[in-house]
Amino acid sequence: MNIANINLGGIIFFIVTGILIFLLDKKYIFIPIVLSVCYITYGQNIIIGGFNFYPVRIIFFLSWIRIIIRREFNIPIVNIIDKSVFYWLISSIILYSILWGFEYDAIKTKIGLLYDVLMMYGLFRIIINNYSDIEVIFKITAVLIFPMALLMLYERKTGSNLYSYFGGISAMSEIREGRIRCSGPFRHSILAGTFGAILIPLFIALYFSKVSYRNISYMGIISSLIIVYTSSSSGPLMALLMSIIGFMFWYMRDKMRTVRWILLGSIIMLHIIMKAPVWYTMARVSDLTGGGGWHRSFLINQAIVYINEWWLLGTKNTSHWFPYTLAINPDSADIVNQYIANGVDAGLLTMILFIFIIVRCFQGLGRAQTIEVPDPLGKRFCIWAIGVSLFAHVVSFFSVSYFDQINVYWYLLIAIISAIVNIHETGYSNNKFQYAN
Repeated sequence: MNIANINLGGIIFFIVTGILIFLLDKKYIFIPIVLSVCYITYGQNIIIGGFNFYPVRIIFFLSWIRIIIRREFNIPIVNIIDKSVFYWLISSIILYSILWGFEYDAIKTKIGLLYDVLMMYGLFRIIINNYSDIEVIFKITAVLIFPMALLMLYERKTGSNLYSYFGGISAMSEIREGRIRCSGPFRHSILAGTFGAILIPLFIALYFSKVSYRNISYMGIISSLIIVYTSSSSGPLMALLMSIIGFMFWYMRDKMRTVRWILLGSIIMLHIIMKAPVWYTMARVSDLTGGGGWHRSFLINQAIVYINEWWLLGTKNTSHWFPYTLAINPDSADIVNQYIANGVDAGLLTMILFIFIIVRCFQGLGRAQTIEVPDPLGKRFCIWAIGVSLFAHVVSFFSVSYFDQINVYWYLLIAIISAIVNIHETGYSNNKFQYAN
């Protein structure tokens, strides 16, 4: 075992969070998970057999040990969302391994993905059993991100990132067009801002769940807005704006099929009318908001142009897609698109299966909207708010491909939606709702 880059602060963090995992009541086990997302960087890690065990991975490993020892879990009924995640995972692992000729480094990369999905998504699926569990997760997040927001405000004012003490990120914040772009504990400011943007709809759901939660929801919303603001990134801002639009469509919730057809028709018309392809709309928007909209539009265009190179298994080299490449990897263009990243990584099938997860999540939430239950968070608006958070992810995927600890909240959201599907469909049909005690 080789211990890499663990300083005194990291040791104290692991000791404290480890103790919390085994001492806290089961419903509060999410506290050390949020702490690992918000208050330590990937610069603190342990390398075992060539595998990187970052703080989040260690916390989830310890959480699994606690859950197994105490037998504090219920095996959930596997639904279509769970199956979709499984199919996507298997496709990603197999096709990527074939592309790289089953090289050790390639297999190691996908073992890391397998570990993350099983540890994160798997844990959330077995500990989220009812709406009370979901409420607790939202409350914990709303309270614990407040100090993170203050730290990012400090970073915005001084240009110094205090999280650099843990390593893995720069001590001085990035500056673009005269604006400080704060990243907090994340490895990029866009990821930090996206983290704030995707949380706001969840805190709005918390606001409407119970009157007693409203002060906590205010704290979460304000903190998230600060995080989006201090990131100074157009991608998170766009996700936030699209979330606002998503809430506006609440008043047309019973006509969403018609809305979807109208939106599709509008996109096709824009593609016909515009001189450039419709995906260059992002470049037009960035002319007003700033950011790398042209790069993101051109990336989609190049992915289509070179689809023959990656559609089957993915591709090892995208350096010829752009006139510039990444300094850390001259064989790769900057793939700032989660959908294209899946395709480049492991082919068109993997990309389609990733999109299929999102489609199934929206379908599950849509069906849950039609059923009212006597639980506060079961109200249709709160389910809608969770769908808006999913929509914020969907929008963000066009501006960034996820890496580091933001994946925790992506897998969390899918697991929450999967649990809601079980509650409203399987639980309802069997007349066995799992209400909170």
